[in-house]
Amino acid sequence: MKTRLKLFVSLAFTLCAIALSAGELKIKDGETLAFLGDSITRNGWNNPYGYIRLIDAAFKAKGLNIKLIPSGIGGHKSTDMNKRMERDIIKKNPNWMTLSCGVNDVWHGKTGVPLEQYKIEVNAQQSRKSRDQSHDPDSDNDRGRSLYRT
Repeated sequence: MKTRLKLFVSLAFTLCAIALSAGELKIKDGETLAFLGDSITRNGWNNPYGYIRLIDAAFKAKGLNIKLIPSGIGGHKSTDMNKRMERDIIKKNPNWMTLSCGVNDVWHGKTGVPLEQYKIEVNAQQSRKSRDQSHDPDSDNDRGRSLYRT
């Protein structure tokens, strides 16, 4: 079991490192990255081998000191995340944000979020983040887009 965990962590770290070396990063030293999500996000922070911790380690390996804002709550659906976005993300003014939702929207079956409503919720989160942050697609301080230049 420990061997599998070590292998998984090594593989995950390697994939993060490859991704971070794949192109020019838009995120810069000293900027802030927020993670909005559910239990996967919460455990990505609380677990020393969680994905947020691995991303942090990969940034550090590149010499970047990125402030992380983990905001994961177990069981939350896109509708819940939309309700807390102002408090958990917007007020903290991050330069960047990741959104990880959808599992609970489907998993909860009849009490979940129908696909059309899910699309509305996710689009609202993206629009809100872009509107509440200075978003200039021609700027090097481009917020809410991919971490890599294409």
